[in-house]
Amino acid sequence: MASWRVILTHLYSPQARKGTIPRQRAEGIAGHATDLDESWGSGPPLIGPAEALVMALAGRTVAFDDLAGGGVAVLRSRV
Repeated sequence: MASWRVILTHLYSPQARKGTIPRQRAEGIAGHATDLDESWGSGPPLIGPAEALVMALAGRTVAFDDLAGGGVAVLRSRV
């Protein structure tokens, strides 16, 4: 579980916008990992298991089925 925390912390960092994920993908979306009891960012919530959050932020649309919250629609529009 610690590795998911490290990855999500990176994906929500300014450094990730320099090449890991497209510049505005995570911007304005609050990620809430239900299995880590931790959150990143701000804005409409993207709620679900850490693995699904990482996959969705990386552009894997299959992970959207495991997520909830208003951030899902926002992220869908960016992928």
